[in-house]
Amino acid sequence: MPSRGDSNRPSGRIHPYQRNTDDAVSIIGGGNTITAEHATAIQGTKDMSMKLKSRQAHRNRLKHIYKFWSEKYVDYYNDGTYELSPEQKNDPILFHHTNDRDLIYNGLDVKCVLAFLVTKKHKANGNLASVSDIKKYNDAIKWGAAIANERLPTAYYEEMDAFVNAYKKEFADAAKDGNVDSREADPINSNLFMLICQWALGDMNIFVWVYSLLMWHNMARSISISTLGLHNIKRGSSDSIEIKYQSSR
Repeated sequence: MPSRGDSNRPSGRIHPYQRNTDDAVSIIGGGNTITAEHATAIQGTKDMSMKLKSRQAHRNRLKHIYKFWSEKYVDYYNDGTYELSPEQKNDPILFHHTNDRDLIYNGLDVKCVLAFLVTKKHKANGNLASVSDIKKYNDAIKWGAAIANERLPTAYYEEMDAFVNAYKKEFADAAKDGNVDSREADPINSNLFMLICQWALGDMNIFVWVYSLLMWHNMARSISISTLGLHNIKRGSSDSIEIKYQSSR
């Protein structure tokens, strides 16, 4: 098992596909089933990980995606989705909500997902949608794959991460020009800022403390601070420190 100092160990959350596993051996008693009572109890606990409203929102977003495909990419709609059976629709574990179809996540073509996302970039008022609005569709797809017990391709994660990172910069530029809704860019007030810093120090959460100070003193949004590295910081004249944002030209 890797030690704490092992540079090859993934940082942050370790996903199932990153773990040292052995799928070559069959599961012992793999054909056995547990009682309905135990299955219901297990699902009851799993359901606590996400509110009903969130699960409904995920299914609605997945519906938006396959509806788009049915209009713009009919061939992929036919190949990349399937019609749900009555049993699947009524299965509380699968929780398909009001949907009549689901995506095929194994082998999902990320290009068709990105084609949908670019249609969601702009709101009705012409302003750019927030990064979180875009990421929610990605979250819905990952959740849907987990519920369906399917694995998304590696290319999906690579292309989606690249798209989201690029969109963060696009949104930052739009925010500078005032082309985002004000509620998505409003700063926190001084009282809330002080409470955050006090909590961070009391909890010895140095990351939150430093992150908050950087946002406040640079009068910057979190999206600008999150991309900062040592190469963005240098010593200025006298006792000052100069910070150049990643999106600066």
